[in-house]
Parts: sequence; C-alpha cells; structure tokens
Amino acid sequence: MEFILEPLNSKRLTNLEGGQLLRRHLADLSTIDRELATDAPYNQYVADLEDRVASYEQGVARIQKNEDTENVKLADLLARRTAGEADEEEETPSE
Repeated sequence: MEFILEPLNSKRLTNLEGGQLLRRHLADLSTIDRELATDAPYNQYVADLEDRVASYEQGVARIQKNEDTENVKLADLLARRTAGEADEEEETPSE
C-alpha cells in the first residue's frame, strides 16, 4: 500500500489559526513511528512544516507594540479635533 501526503493548505486561516495548526500538526507528526525517518517524502514534509513554523514565529515576534504608539494615537486624535474645529469656523458665516 502506498500513501501520499497531501500538502497542507492553510490559506483560508487567519495568522493565529495557521500558526496553531502548523504547531499542532508538527506535534502530531512527532508521535508517529520513528521508522518513518527513512522515508524521504515524509522527511521533506516535516522539514517544510518546520520551516513554515520558524517563519511564522519569526513574523509574530516582529509584531510588538511600539512605545510611541500611544503618543502617535493621541497626536492623531488631537489633530483630527483641531482640524474639525477649524472646519467648523470656516463654515460658520461671519456677522
């Protein structure tokens, strides 16, 4: 009997779901019989998944809140309010 490994298609998942699926898939594959370690397609499949997990974790590590984020947010809100007040003054007819 010949088995064919299906490629993992995670395009429809969110980033979080995709990362969880990859990690879980690798964990499940690690419970399989060690005799498969000689099977080249299996080894390539596992290596590909390990690369994907490494890329995912590297990408997630880059997503961090910057210290200036709150200051930029407040400055943006202030600028919007100031611009809104300026627009109101221009629309109000002078007496």
